[in-house]
Amino acid sequence: MRALPILLQDVLLAVAVTALDVVLFSTPTAPSAGRGLYVAAAVAILMWRRRSPVVVFGLTWLHNVLQFLVPGTTPLLSLMLALFTVASRTNRNTAVAALALSFTAGVAASVGEYARLSEPSPLALIAMPTYYFLWFAGVWVTGRWARLSRLRIDELDYRRRAEAFQAVIDERMRIARELHDVVAHSVTMMLLRSANAQRVLASDPPQAGRMLAQVDDFGQQTMSQLRDLLTVLRIDEAGDDGSAAGTARPGVDDLKRLLEGVRQAGLSITHDLAADLGRIDPDVSLAAYRIVQEALTNVTKHVGSDAHAHVELARIEDRLRVEVRNDVGEGNAAAGPASPAGSSTDLSAGLSTGHGLIGLRERAAAVGGTLDAGPTPTGGFLVRALLPAKGRPARPA
Repeated sequence: MRALPILLQDVLLAVAVTALDVVLFSTPTAPSAGRGLYVAAAVAILMWRRRSPVVVFGLTWLHNVLQFLVPGTTPLLSLMLALFTVASRTNRNTAVAALALSFTAGVAASVGEYARLSEPSPLALIAMPTYYFLWFAGVWVTGRWARLSRLRIDELDYRRRAEAFQAVIDERMRIARELHDVVAHSVTMMLLRSANAQRVLASDPPQAGRMLAQVDDFGQQTMSQLRDLLTVLRIDEAGDDGSAAGTARPGVDDLKRLLEGVRQAGLSITHDLAADLGRIDPDVSLAAYRIVQEALTNVTKHVGSDAHAHVELARIEDRLRVEVRNDVGEGNAAAGPASPAGSSTDLSAGLSTGHGLIGLRERAAAVGGTLDAGPTPTGGFLVRALLPAKGRPARPA
């Protein structure tokens, strides 16, 4: 039946239900033209039940009420099918009204049958309406259950599609953060090195050459990171289990190499990295690395390459604490011309109004952590993140 067109399904069901009405609930009499038209009308009405359930129910109810015009015919199943359709496809008020009308039809049928009994009794007068009541109530409850089940399925499908859409948005945000962190840091470091090379080109050409070679090396490293990132994205799209992705992404174990690269660009850095951090979730490890990377990039952009920064990484129970501090009073004494924006006002404005600080908070929130940033009493700027070492807690079902 399900493989057939909808209209043909409805026609076949209408014919079957009407035939059962004739066989099970009608008194055998000689065929007549009036009876044939009466039965054909039931088929013609029921075949449109999906398209206009309320109209079809009303016509079927009227068809049932007029059964006294055709002696021996009781269209009981036709009315039940129409009631089921209304109960399963309309709102509660409409379905209740249809149930009440069905009860009136059942009472009318009971009175007619009671009047035809050869030996009527009070028990029969109670049993007949009860019989119809149980039939119609059972059909109505089944229809409402079918409606609620369908709505539940639709809701689950909507939630599944909404979650899939949100997953796409989250993945795009993750890719955007990765590209921003890699490109922004790399370009900043390359520009600083090339600027330093230009500054010493006339006085010390060999030193300028070495700096330009560092720019080339850093460019190659950046291209390698971008290739790794694209490889991870292809693995994710192919549905891999993610084991390869963990080897391509940087983490807290790579922070010393990151700090050395930034130090070569002219930024004075000290660090206090805990020797044993225990087990760190790969996503949290990546987030910590990117937070340090972006914070140092902001320092070089808004304070200058000769500034001083301090990086601290520690584990406090089940939390990973990441701090990047820039103390203007310590670092800008030797900044010279390279650091014209060396005041705390310029630093705070630079970090607070750009997208870098927003990206840092998004990065921390993505793994279930928090990030605070603001000026320090010494005139510098502090970025502090607290991340769950074992990753974002599982959401309750």
